[in-house]
Amino acid sequence: MMFLGSGVGRIGGGGKRRAAADIIAPSIPATLAVNFGAKTLVGYGEADLQYEGGGALTIASGDPLGHWQITGRNRIAPRNGAGAYGSVPPAFAGPYTLVITDGTVSCTLTINILADAAHLCAVNTGPNADFTYGSPVSRGHQFGGYLNVATAIALGDTIWCRSHTEFMTDPATAANGVTAPEIRPPLGLYPGTGRITIRSEVADTTGFNGDGIAQRRHGFRMGKLLVSGALCGAVALPFVWRDLFFYRTGASVTGPVIQFSGGTPPFGCDYINNRYENFATTTNADFLLDGIRDTGNAGRQIIVENNIFVRLGKCITITQGNAIVRGNHCNETLEDFIWFAGANLLIEENFAHNRQPADDPTAHPDFIQGHSAVFPHSNIIIRRNVFARDASFATGLDVQFIFLDDNPPGVKSLGVEVYENIGIITYGNGIFLNQAVDPIVVRNTVLTDYRGQDTITESGLNPARIIAPDSAPSTRGIIINNTASMLALSGFVGAAPIAPNKTLPLLSTSAATQASYVVSMPAFTTRIGSIPQALAACAPAELAVVDGGLRNPDFTYNGAVLPNGTWNNGEVYGEPEFPPVQLTRFEPSGGTAEFAGIPVGLDLNIPYNLTRQGFSATGEPITIPTTSYVNCQVRTAWNNPPGANLTQTLPPNYTRTVNTVALSDIVYVGDSADGVINDSTRTPPKPIVQRLGIDHRVTGNSVTVAVIAAHFDGRARQQVRCVRFRAVQGATTTPWVVASAPTLSARAGWVYQVPEYSATLDVSTLTDAASYRVEYEVIPWFGVRNDASPSTDPIHRSWLVTDPYRLDDSFVFVKNVARAADPVIAVVRPSIGVTAGVLGTVSDPAAARATPFSSISTAMAALNTAGDNSGCQIWIAETQAASWGAVSRNHRGGALIIRRDPSVAVSASILQASAEIRPQLVPTGGYIAGISKSVLIFEDIEVARGPVNSYKSETSAPLYVGYSNARFNPGTSTGAIIGGLGLIPALHFDGVQFLAAPAGSAFLAPAAATMKLFHGCSVMSVTSFSHDWHSIVGSRFENANNFTIGAARSQNGNMIYHSFLDGLGQNSNNAIQLGYSLNATNNAIVNNTTAWIGTINSRIMRISGDSPDIGNISHFVVVHNSFVGGQASGTHGGCNALYDESTAGPRFHEFVRWQGNIHRSKASKADITFGNAARRGNFEYDHGIGAGWNYQEAEGGFPCTSNGVFSIRPAADGDPALEAGFIDRRTSTAGPTAGSLGGNYHLAPDAPARAISAPSSVSHDLDGNVRGVTGAPGAYV
Repeated sequence: MMFLGSGVGRIGGGGKRRAAADIIAPSIPATLAVNFGAKTLVGYGEADLQYEGGGALTIASGDPLGHWQITGRNRIAPRNGAGAYGSVPPAFAGPYTLVITDGTVSCTLTINILADAAHLCAVNTGPNADFTYGSPVSRGHQFGGYLNVATAIALGDTIWCRSHTEFMTDPATAANGVTAPEIRPPLGLYPGTGRITIRSEVADTTGFNGDGIAQRRHGFRMGKLLVSGALCGAVALPFVWRDLFFYRTGASVTGPVIQFSGGTPPFGCDYINNRYENFATTTNADFLLDGIRDTGNAGRQIIVENNIFVRLGKCITITQGNAIVRGNHCNETLEDFIWFAGANLLIEENFAHNRQPADDPTAHPDFIQGHSAVFPHSNIIIRRNVFARDASFATGLDVQFIFLDDNPPGVKSLGVEVYENIGIITYGNGIFLNQAVDPIVVRNTVLTDYRGQDTITESGLNPARIIAPDSAPSTRGIIINNTASMLALSGFVGAAPIAPNKTLPLLSTSAATQASYVVSMPAFTTRIGSIPQALAACAPAELAVVDGGLRNPDFTYNGAVLPNGTWNNGEVYGEPEFPPVQLTRFEPSGGTAEFAGIPVGLDLNIPYNLTRQGFSATGEPITIPTTSYVNCQVRTAWNNPPGANLTQTLPPNYTRTVNTVALSDIVYVGDSADGVINDSTRTPPKPIVQRLGIDHRVTGNSVTVAVIAAHFDGRARQQVRCVRFRAVQGATTTPWVVASAPTLSARAGWVYQVPEYSATLDVSTLTDAASYRVEYEVIPWFGVRNDASPSTDPIHRSWLVTDPYRLDDSFVFVKNVARAADPVIAVVRPSIGVTAGVLGTVSDPAAARATPFSSISTAMAALNTAGDNSGCQIWIAETQAASWGAVSRNHRGGALIIRRDPSVAVSASILQASAEIRPQLVPTGGYIAGISKSVLIFEDIEVARGPVNSYKSETSAPLYVGYSNARFNPGTSTGAIIGGLGLIPALHFDGVQFLAAPAGSAFLAPAAATMKLFHGCSVMSVTSFSHDWHSIVGSRFENANNFTIGAARSQNGNMIYHSFLDGLGQNSNNAIQLGYSLNATNNAIVNNTTAWIGTINSRIMRISGDSPDIGNISHFVVVHNSFVGGQASGTHGGCNALYDESTAGPRFHEFVRWQGNIHRSKASKADITFGNAARRGNFEYDHGIGAGWNYQEAEGGFPCTSNGVFSIRPAADGDPALEAGFIDRRTSTAGPTAGSLGGNYHLAPDAPARAISAPSSVSHDLDGNVRGVTGAPGAYV
């Protein structure tokens, strides 16, 4: 999607007390620089601070003289001595360093005042001559004609528009009939590098209007600007229209003020089927004015921002998408305010009120209208816009608010998100998305303006409706938390995604309707003439829905506004008043508590308020109020009292303690709850972390790094609170850069893009031709920072990791600015190559291509002679056989890259290994300081194995091998990919497509100490085979089986994340295994789908299972997974986990988060099975401590006492299975009968598993869709 983020579940500040299970605190970059100056993009107006949240920013320090102020839109702007916003350079030069905060998050802001350096096009005062292509660029602007932007285009600069009667016709002083300006760029490619900004040169000195939008009435004024695609040719120009004032004059628009000969409308007004949109071709059509009309190429992204439109026809017309329309103001429009077609649009924070009466009584304009007859809608975000009808202007059928239905048959709207908008209208169509597929419509207020109406009937006044969809039935959209006069959701299948919403219907009279409205919104009777006034008018009372208010039981609100008059970003507002919980003491385990009296029932699900010590979005210590739950009563141990719990049956048959309960979370030292003694001795574990991307590359002055993370305390769409990155070179460090929230990756070749924490660091201050590390701190939600004792600190510090097989220590890079900018290359083409080929560079490869090398060996020799081959590239220009011998290479630590020649197709440049792949990169003269291993990367190429070859390395030269955006062909060999000689610490596959392996292949089988990382890979096999793994991220495996870990390696720090494992269960092995031979700490299985198609009665997951497994499991995170087992029984593809029944001795498991999963069955054995009351090593897991919101389809024996709060499972052993409701399940069935690959494991709209509304602890689902605050369990929304 073009615009990052979604309206679903966006959380920020601005509320009162909020439950941390549902909260994402506000965020702002930790450091930010903005530029002001007369010829900058911002000028002396406002600069965006990239703040996400509903709070109010303030200046905490750095501005003692009061030169700066925060606007009502949470942006920074200068002010003059009188306090008004400045229109001339202020009397200071900067730079300034300010600290900006909302009380929770903060930003160090650098403000620079730049010289007047932008381009100002000359004014042509000559006669009114038409523009012709080929004119000298010095001709500048044409009087009454066109803006020649050729000079500005060359610079990618700003066109400053002056209000000048010789420059253009000013509608205030001249007849409307004079032709308005057009933008007609010359034909050809755009040579500039920046955006072309057209904005008013002279800002208004009278301040901002009521919306916080800069007034421009004293600046550049016009009736229309047109960018014509037909006249631009192939040019895709990135225009920015900002701070302009569009209007027309005339005593009335109800009659023919001006007629034009021939009936041709002026100013490019278009007709569709002889109609001007919703208006018939009447006299009005002859003088309708467009404001900004963009008909250019779809490849351009344009920005229309902070403009004012008065008394026009259409105000903003976007015909081919790719636009941002933000912060515009419209008054007295006759036709549509915003009209668009195409894809990739962000329409936000726009305001319009009033409309001009039409002489056609059946005509109606739209506030926002989408028309996709040519370019179908997709990726449309419409948020925080306001239209308010003023009753004094009411005629005709008034205004449709948001209307996206002009699609031809069979063309649907995709990726439409409409949230936090306010529409006060008298026409029935409020939000009309009749042909939208799976729309997201959340937290909107769409109400009928009853004012001025005496009798309300269907014929006189239609209720404002939200309609979505009808002709395009949706199965996975969301329509929740809206307030509207009517809902019409007949095509929206399934009850779960359309509740809650609030309906405020029209009543029989205006007075009765008003009385109903003001119960919910006490200030609704006030005038709405601006966005702040709309927020104030629609602010709800703190009143529950059942009492006539808009507040839901979970203290979220329906509608676009929170009670404090800020935008409703989905947060919990206020503090739920739970009944007294009767907890008296948190026990030392932190997962159990003493309960006053005897609780009733086993699965209690009783909420209580828990205040926790934790961290902000920038990693600073804060106190976080949360909602936690009492889960269940603790059961007594086996034969305690005598005769109790002798068999492991479902929980109702267990004997329970009188006053001890298990909790949904583990309470830590320092946490508190009113009236409860906290004797907990527990502290949180460190986050589970893995790096993304292959490091040891050569970089220039910047580097981008990313990690993924998981934690027991993940919540609020984030597994951890934030990640901080910095570069380190000896004693020199760069400033910390904070990633406060995960973003969806965009990595080449990846099957699934994943939520990652990433940052780009400026390393220009580090020494060149030297290595450096990028360290990171991964900060969890809760805990107390302890810098003095890092081992007990809850923060994961990469530079303290000592396990050599985890690979989540610091990133390592080599800085070489010149080589990173233009790497040295050697082209290999055996058919014409020579031993003494010619080296070249990436920017100038001609000579290297003309005289290529005959082999990789000769190319390597030439690179050796030229010096350190770090960061060099070997280009494979044709398919060839290749082998490596154990020879030394001049390699000092920066990755050597072997890739295809970019001018040659992948299929024509295959690297066929003819013998053992035995590269040895020995550092002649030693590694660069800070480097300890060699790295070889195969990039954008296909590598094929021969019949017997495998990877080998020398013990004297450990080699880290990476594949990036490549293909790997296993060839005809059935042996393991790793040979027995030497040591290859890791094989890192990043965006690799594995072609089909031969039958019986074991090329990915466990092998010695080598660790395999599969990131973004596609592994399609013709036969089921085993895989060794350390990291499976963003990948898809078919015919996969038996994911194990090499016996010589640690079983710590492994992750399966955001992946699909299909075709499990085709041999006798269990699928995912941990803890079968060693202890396993800090492992995570997050947001995956696994499918059991085989007939073998084994398990989809075995984590420290049946004897002889011996491993203790500590900190194991299993969330948002769809473990789709076979339907042959309750155990085919079930889950066996965390046993304590081995004859080898007791086991102990702790910090297991099992939440939001779908699984076939779930078994665990301990004291009852072993017949020993002391064997309770699975106590936390058995009692659902750290568990909840799980859906279990069947029982297969040995059930846990609890699956966690709000979970669903069969009532008793032998009960019929509770099928989850997948759309196309292809797992094995009764018989058993084998299933097949390619099932669709999304939940159907009416799926039984949707009865659970699980809190999201991951930002996106497996498809990349944004998760809401809550949603169905499993891997998909």
